[in-house]
Amino acid sequence: MQQVCGFDEGECLVVVFPPLSLLTRTAEWFVVDVAKTAAGGAGVVMRGKAPFGALEAMQPVEMDVATLQKHIVEDGLKAAGKKTQ
Repeated sequence: MQQVCGFDEGECLVVVFPPLSLLTRTAEWFVVDVAKTAAGGAGVVMRGKAPFGALEAMQPVEMDVATLQKHIVEDGLKAAGKKTQ
């Protein structure tokens, strides 16, 4: 995708949820900046985790910025001075 579109840093972010096992009760996720990945870096700009029960209890449209911010563990965008909203 990056080779075709040529995104600048911060222009295209992808949220990844690794698979959960039956024993895992916490969903972990991370946000990847595709431009940083194409440049040979890890590209991860933000990480978070939330109890599976909290995600089960809500509908997808209920995940607003305030709810998301409760579950952020690492925010590389904020450290770089970029808006996360």
